[in-house]
This record gives sequence, structure tokens and C-alpha cells, in this order.
Amino acid sequence: MTLSSVLGQIFLAAVILVALGGLLALVWRQKTQNERLRVQHAADIGRHQQAESELRKSETLLKESQQLAQVGSWELDLVNDILYWSDETYRIFEIDPARFAATYAAFLATVHPDDRTLVNEAYTRSVQERTPYNIVHRLLFADGRLKYVREWCETFYGEAGQPLRSVGTTQDITEQQLAYEALRQSAAEIEDLYNNAPCGYHSLNEDGVIIRINHTELAWLGYRKDEVVGRMRFIDMLAPADRAAFQSDFERFMRTGSVQGIEYELMRKDGSCFPVLLNATPVHDADGHFVKSRTTLFDISAHMQAEKRLAESEERFRTMADNAPNLIWMADAAGQPGFQGCNFFNQRWHDFTGLPLAQTQGCLWLDILHPEDRARCLETYRTAFEQMTPFKLEYRLRRHDGIFRWLMDSGVPRFTSGGGFLGLIGSCIDITDHKLFEEIRAEMEHVGRLNIAGEMVSSLAHELSQPLSAANNYLDASLRRMEKNNWDKEALHKSIRHAYVQTERAGEIINHLKNLVRKQKQECSALEINALIKDTVGFMEYELQQHFIQTALELSALPPVLANRVEIEQVLINLIKNAIDSMASSERRELRITTRMIESGAIMVSVRDSGKGIAAAELDKVFNPFQTSKPEGLGLGLSICRSMIENYGGQIWAEQNGSGAEFKFTIPA
Repeated sequence: MTLSSVLGQIFLAAVILVALGGLLALVWRQKTQNERLRVQHAADIGRHQQAESELRKSETLLKESQQLAQVGSWELDLVNDILYWSDETYRIFEIDPARFAATYAAFLATVHPDDRTLVNEAYTRSVQERTPYNIVHRLLFADGRLKYVREWCETFYGEAGQPLRSVGTTQDITEQQLAYEALRQSAAEIEDLYNNAPCGYHSLNEDGVIIRINHTELAWLGYRKDEVVGRMRFIDMLAPADRAAFQSDFERFMRTGSVQGIEYELMRKDGSCFPVLLNATPVHDADGHFVKSRTTLFDISAHMQAEKRLAESEERFRTMADNAPNLIWMADAAGQPGFQGCNFFNQRWHDFTGLPLAQTQGCLWLDILHPEDRARCLETYRTAFEQMTPFKLEYRLRRHDGIFRWLMDSGVPRFTSGGGFLGLIGSCIDITDHKLFEEIRAEMEHVGRLNIAGEMVSSLAHELSQPLSAANNYLDASLRRMEKNNWDKEALHKSIRHAYVQTERAGEIINHLKNLVRKQKQECSALEINALIKDTVGFMEYELQQHFIQTALELSALPPVLANRVEIEQVLINLIKNAIDSMASSERRELRITTRMIESGAIMVSVRDSGKGIAAAELDKVFNPFQTSKPEGLGLGLSICRSMIENYGGQIWAEQNGSGAEFKFTIPA
């Protein structure tokens, strides 16, 4: 939800509150007037009935308006301590009118414990000071849910100044409050990221004056924010030798646009200097006029020192490179525009490819790249040269025996101590075995999911037959209704709606199964573990019922984890199915799944059964590949579970717990 939409909703709510406040005042004046009429004109029955009719119309209009606006009204009789709530107020507070004490103390009991003192003091003060009562507070429900409500009221007093009654409204603003909190948190995170980024940030106006600067850059320079913002020009922070160049660069920047990779010497408050790499983009107004710059600075002191050391040890590097175990290459710029090819390969590279020096100069070595990778590889090299940026690239290179092997090539730019671009240098690692392992692992995971799906065919068939049979019955009833001369449109619509719901349910079951067995790269996302556990247990509900297993869930409040839903679901299904098998011969069959945070900051999930358990000598072996006690099992389930959990930096293990087994795994939050 955007800030504009939230403000729009708040404005609409304010308008509705004003309208309802006026309407409440109108209703109260009408009540007062009718009371006087009854006293003064008791004999005039016609006028009395007319007033009663108008009052009923006003009350009906008020009730409909409250339902439409989702704003409730209330009145507190301060003399008798009697609280009157409208139907909409009871709905907001989720209270049965028959069970409500209808007193001020009963109202306070519905308020969140942490807000009660605040609410009571605010209301008491409004009555004493004769000011409107307007406050936002929370409601806490038995199931742990929170609501945010806005309370508004005005108190009326007697001739002697004593408070008689308070009349007010209650509005549910939970959605707006949560949206506001999300926006506030997002803004705070962005500000924190800006101020504490590992690089310097600042903005300059058209005069070159600093109008915004982050904490990182201030720490580099040794200034306070109030000493810099609106007071100092960036040019005054540069070493004297760079000021003329910056003035020229800044004027060109405002005319032509962004600048990239300019090096300057910045001068600290104490007079010492350090090198930075500057990148900037302009911000213009609607008429195209320059407003400010967005500038990033990178402290390249360490990089410059490394360059100097590199230049001084070039010959030593070449000697070392020839004796290194990795494949190392260099591509010199040599004053030429663009990538001209590589001019150095270490001995390890020549041994790997079998090519002599004459066949490796320039771009000749590209001939031994796999044809499908050649264009992509050359484009990556050219881009890195033009932009002077590092890169990582995987490609296939033909070995001396004619076999193509997968390499991971990592390249970085080289510079002189003065910032001149020297070219690229990189190293290659043979990752063929690693890629083969990843392919085997992915295939094993897919086989594991197919095995799960095969074992669940019976229960899934039953799960599908129920909604499809129900949909068929509803549609059959609809057809019979339509054959009648005067068929009931509302009943027909209801029957078709029921059929639609059942087909939706069947579709969800099918999609769930398709996602489980689909063979494709799975992406990670923010995952709610508790919700996934509930979905998984629901997915396996029929199989659990078929085996007469009682399921208990003890789920603590948890933060999300970054994981792939299908993989974690596969782990849960494997553990639940193992528990079902373990309890096949047990009289008491109970499956207990719990979640909680542990001291390390990770989330721990426990799946415990009341089955035959695991022998102590076997606890460390159950996760080994092809280790199984099932005649028809593959022995891959727990091995796959361990592989997937460890890939997320977690752990999985088994314990003997009483008469049953307990499997636990952790995932970093």
C-alpha cells in the first residue's frame, strides 16, 4: 500500500468521522427535543408520534451509515455508569452484547493491557478539562490478534458543570496503522542504509554546496553534520591539486549528466588526504533544470596501496603464477581501446589446454572454448574491459585430451598507482565435478519427491474424489432445478457456488502435487515455517486419518526464513511419512510437531512420534544414503533431507524420545 493511498484512506475516515459526529449530535439533539416535547406537550399525541417517527428514521440512518463506514458509536451515562454501544461497535470489539457488562470498567478491560492507563488518563483528562477525547489504542483478543482503533468523543455537562454523558465514535484503523508502521519502518531502514553504507553519499546543489551527507562520509572527513550541510562546498574538501579539475568536471556534469569513476584526493578536517572514487548522477525538476546531485564516494586508499605493491612485484607475480595450482591469465590494455585478448597464461593453463605459447596470444585461445559459450565469454571480457569492472563467468574449455571441462573464471581490473587502467587479471577453477554433484543432487531430490508422490497416490485420489463428487452433486442438483418451470434463481446460484468452491479445492490439491514433483530450479523467498507446517499437515490429512494418527501442533511465533518452499515441504513430508510408518504397529499413535527459536537465533522444528523408535546405534546412520528399513524404500529420503537443510546452513538429527523417535532440524532465521 502506498503512502498516498494510506493518506487517502485516513482523509476518507476523517470525513466519515466528521459526518458521523454531526449525525450523532443531530440524533442526540433530536432525543433531547423529543424529551422536552413529551414533557411540554403531553397532550399533543400527533406531534409526539411524528417526533418518534423522525427519531426512528434518524437511528436507522445512523445504523446504516455506521455499517457502511465501519465506524461504531457509543454513549456513556456518567451519572449511572451505563455504557451504550451501537451494533457496529460490538462488531469492532468482537463482543457478544449479551455477555458485556456495559460499564466504563468493562470497556477498559477490552483495551490492550499496555494501553489501559494511557486510555483512562486521556479520557479522564478530557472530561476534567472539557476537551474532546481523541486517541488511538489497541485491542487484544484471546487468540493473540491485535486491532488498532481510534476513539473520539465529546462530553456534555449539566447546568452546575457536572459531567452527564459522553458521546463518541470508534473506528477500526488496523489496516491503516499497519500500513503506516510498515512505511515508517521502511523509511527508517532506508535512512539507516543511507547513513551507514560502506561508501560515502552526498548531494550538492547547483552552487556545489553540500545539502545532504551520510555518516560514513562525515566519519571519513572528521566533520560534524552541522559544520558541513548548507555551509561547505565540496570543492573546499578536495586537495588543492584537484580543485581546478573538479570545477571543470562539475560544470560538465550539470550540462551533460552522470559521471563515473573519477578519482580525487579528499582532505580531512585535520589536513590529511585520502583517495576516493566518485560517481554521480543528476536530479532535474519538471522543467529539466538541475536540482541536485546524487554522489557516491568509495575510499580507495587500500586499493591504491595494493596497486602500488602489485606494480612493484609484477615480476615476482609472474614467477608465482607459473607455479600456482590454478589457471591464471592476464589481459593487458597496452594503450589499446577495448579487449584485445590475453597476453599471459601461467604454466598450469598451458598444461591443462596443451597449447603452446604461439597459440594463446590475443584471442586465438577462444578457439578451444565450447562453441555455445564462445560469444557469451567474449562479450563478458569486452564489457569488463570497457567498464573496468570485475566479473565471474562459467564456461566450458577443451582440455588437452579433447574433453570439455567446466571452469569458473574470476577476473578483476588492474590499475597503476596513478589510476591508469592496466587491463584484467583472473584465475580459473575446474568446477566440472561440482556441477556434476549438483546435477546428481537435484536429480536425487526430484526422485525423492516422485517417491513421495507415488506413496501418496491413494490418499490424494481420495482427497480429489471428495470435492469432485461434491461438485458433481451440486451441479446435478442445479440441472434438476433448471428443469422446473419456476426455478429458484437464488438457490441455483448457491448450488453452483458450492460446486465452484469444491472444484477450486480439487484444483489446489492438484497444483500442490504438481509443485511438489515439478523438476525445475526452485527459488528462495521469505517463508513462514508455521504456515507451511499447517499446509503440509493439511495436505497429508487423509493419510494421517487412515492410520488413526492424532496430530498436535505447538507452534511458537517465528520470524520468516529465506528458503525454498518445495524443499522444506519435502523435508516435512519425509519426516511425517517416516513417523506414520514407525507408528504402524503402535497402539497409541500421536504425531507432535513443534517450533521454537533457539539461543543461536535459528528456528528449530521437531517432529516426534509415539512409534517403535530408533536404536541408539542407528541414530547416526539413518541419514546415510540407501539406509532404509522399508522393503520398498529407496533409502534416500533422510539423506536428501540432510543435504537440503545443510545447504541452508542448518542441521538435522534424530533422538530417541521415550518410546518414540524425534527428528529435529534448524534453519537460520
